[in-house]
Order: sequence, then structure tokens, then C-alpha cells
Amino acid sequence: EFDLPLNANNGGFDAATGTLSLNVIAADKVANSFTSAGPPQIKTTRFWWSRTVAANNTINGIAIHPSGDVVVSTAAGASNDTVYGLNNNGPFAADGTGCATKGIRWCYGSADSIGSIASAPAIGEESAAGTKDSRIYIATNATGKLLALDKDGVKKWLGGTPTTFSTTPAVAKVPITGLSNSAEMMFIGGANNRVFGWREDPNTPGVALTGNSGDLGDQFLVSSPVFLASAVFAATITAAVRVPVDNSGSLGTNSTYSASASALSGLAYGPSNLLYGASTVTGGASHVLQQFTAASPPVRGWATDPNLGKQANGDPILANGFVYTPTGSTDRNLQEVAIATQVVRTVKSYGAAPNTALLGSDGRLYITLADGNVHAVNVADGSSQWNVKPGTASVAAPTMDCFGHVYVGIGDTVFAYLSDATGLGNTTWPKFHRDTRNSGNADLTTVWGVRNGANCTQ
Repeated sequence: EFDLPLNANNGGFDAATGTLSLNVIAADKVANSFTSAGPPQIKTTRFWWSRTVAANNTINGIAIHPSGDVVVSTAAGASNDTVYGLNNNGPFAADGTGCATKGIRWCYGSADSIGSIASAPAIGEESAAGTKDSRIYIATNATGKLLALDKDGVKKWLGGTPTTFSTTPAVAKVPITGLSNSAEMMFIGGANNRVFGWREDPNTPGVALTGNSGDLGDQFLVSSPVFLASAVFAATITAAVRVPVDNSGSLGTNSTYSASASALSGLAYGPSNLLYGASTVTGGASHVLQQFTAASPPVRGWATDPNLGKQANGDPILANGFVYTPTGSTDRNLQEVAIATQVVRTVKSYGAAPNTALLGSDGRLYITLADGNVHAVNVADGSSQWNVKPGTASVAAPTMDCFGHVYVGIGDTVFAYLSDATGLGNTTWPKFHRDTRNSGNADLTTVWGVRNGANCTQ
């Protein structure tokens, strides 16, 4: 099934004759790919399914569970904020119960009045290979609640703090003294100038334990934390910071990167143990991409930061020696920065602000815009491979499973498209919060959802 933006390039409907013409444009798989040769790519929009999760709710994020569920977080309109687990076959799957209908396998939220969910869900690791039982973690804004669900949307624990959260948590397993196995922890920065680490009490299942850092000086605003080498990295409204995690699961005294730009985006992890963040300040004197070392003490990377032209409108991603950052305001571009030379290139300009991009294994960048457009862009020359506008408002950054299904949240609806990819591009940080689980965990040797030869694990 093809959902085409009909125009002179791909055909159209002739009302006089009642005929539909379709021009299928084949592209060279090798030229447009980071992977091996294959069948020709089809330069069309290939719609698969859509599902409105709850009328007037706004989708804030999507993650792919290893069970195959598409996990969707929403902010309430007429109803309570809710987390949904959609079957990856969408409305073609059997109904659940209650709010779980038309392909929604489970839903959770109103039972505990979890408050405003302002960010995407994050998903942890399986308890053992093949179990597909990973936990789902949610941070909320209005009440400062932190929530862990099992793979079927059943609450495992619910914790609360006297602050609010507006970013996606990082999830990682941390060795804890006295425990035979590493404990899975959720790390999240609050508006009260602290970063929190949460985990379940091993002696009292269903009860959460928390440790927190000292005062960071300022609040986390838009930067989702990254876990790497026993430390949490993120940016406050004034500086990028590194916070160590000790063997009790507590967070220690932070180290601040000198001369870091204010209000950076979420950080992205790249080769050579380096991190990247982009300035999100509106109207600032310069809007730069910055490079940081992940070692302690933390130091800046480049001597001169490349100027993006306008403030970042999302997080950077990494691809084969380049950093890609969406910028907003009057110039709405997808910017490419060469890591080795700091040369900036505009890949594509848009009429609306772009979100964090996603790199597919087919060598295309998939990106959503604030006006409801979805674009597939060839990395090499910035050419549009296909685009469609299924709605009028776009909030969630796109995600993709190992089958190349692209999932986007437009307003209150999830849309699924077929692509020529078979997973994410094989880079250290190919999408928002690194992987299909939004783990934010740079320590993982397996980047969930990345296609590496014959292998792709989500």
C-alpha cells in the first residue's frame, strides 16, 4: 500500500479520465547506503498503519520494547496522562481491554494519577538473554513521580520526589556492594538542581530506593542524561556536568565543564569517548556545537566550537565522522558538522522546526517537523527521498525497529511507515537517546536496534 504525496514527480490522479498514474523512482542501494547492496529503493511514502491512542492527548515519546511492543508516552488533553503499549502490527492486532483497543495491548496511568509526562519512555535490559522482560521507566513533570512498569504495563514500583522532571531518564545496570548482580537504575535530573538515581529495593520488591547528588548549581531543562563509565552526564541551564555514581548507587559531587555553553541539548556519545551537545538558547550571540571528554576531570574538546547558525531544536546524533543537529527559529535546518575539521554543512532546510533525526541502516536520515511533516533525507546530498504530512503538529522524535518500520508521533496519533532500512545505522548514537529503547546508556556494547551485518537486536 502506497500513501503518496501526488505531484509531478511521482504521478497523480486525473479526474477527467479517472486514472491514477504512479512513477516509481528507483535509487542505487549501494550509493545511498552504509550497508551492502540490495534491491532498489522505492522513492515513495509507504504508509503502514496509524492509531490514535487517546483523542487530544499529545504523544511525547516512543520506544521499542524487545517484546516488539511500541511503547508510547502521552501528555493529557481531555484525559489523564497515560503510557500505552501498542502491538507493532498496530490496529491489525487483537484488542486488549479497557483503553487497550485497536492494537493497543496495554495502557497505564490514571490508576496512580502519575501526572504530566513530558518526555519519552526509557527501557532497560532483559533479566536474561531471550526473556524480553525489560522494565519500562517513565518520569513525570507535574508531580515528580518516577515509574517502573513490566513488559505488560503492570506497575513494579512508583517513587516520588519534591521536584519535577521534563526529560527522558537514562537506564543502566550498576554494580552495588552486597548484591550478587548489578542493579538496574534510572537516572534523571530534576528542577530542584539535583540528579537522582532510582532502583528497586532488592529486599522489598515494589519499593524504590533513591540516592541524589549535591546541588548542581542549576536545573536540568532540556538535556536528557547519559550514563557512561560509572557517571551521569547532562547539561543544566548553565553548564555541562559529570556526576559520578558510587558502588552504593549514590551520586557524588559534580564536575562542571569549563566554558560550556548554557542550556545545551541532550548529549550524544561518539567515538574516542567523546560527548557532543548543542546550544539551545534562543537569541544568543552564537549557537555552537561543543565537544567534551568523558574522562574525569572533564574537559572541553575543540579549541574552536563550530557555529550552527541558530539554536538547536533537538539532540545531536552521530554518523560516520559527522554530527547532525536540528536547528530552529527563523532558519530551520538539519546541520552537519565534520568532527575532524568542524566544517558545518546544511543538509536540508525546512519550513518548520525539525526534531532530533534518526539514521537508518539505508543511509537515510528520518526526521519529523513541528508542522506534522515526516521526511526521509539522503545523507550524502540532502535530497528528499520521500515526505508526507499526516498531521498538523509533531512532538516525538522518530524511532525505528529492526524491520525498518519507522514510528512517529503526530499529535495524538502514532503513524507507522515502511522503509528500506533494516534497523538503525551502525553508529555510536544514531537516534534520540541513543537506541530503540531510549536507554541513554553509552556503556552498552549492543546498541539496541542497530543493524550490524546480519545482526539487529531491539
